[in-house]
Amino acid sequence: KMLKQFSEIKKIGRIRSLNFENILKIDIDCSFDKELSIEKVHDLTSEIEHVIRTKIKNSVITIHPEPN
Repeated sequence: KMLKQFSEIKKIGRIRSLNFENILKIDIDCSFDKELSIEKVHDLTSEIEHVIRTKIKNSVITIHPEPN
């Protein structure tokens, strides 16, 4: 649900999670609008990771941008 607020995401791919002691590691594959620059995609992935980290405490979030 948190990812749907970002209209630049065109497709949400695989979501993997791993519990390690008291940390939740989440990896998410996303495809972004192909018109976006690499810099904009990088800024978006950082913003998305931050949004998820604020909602899920003790988490490590990694967004993997995929070609669209």
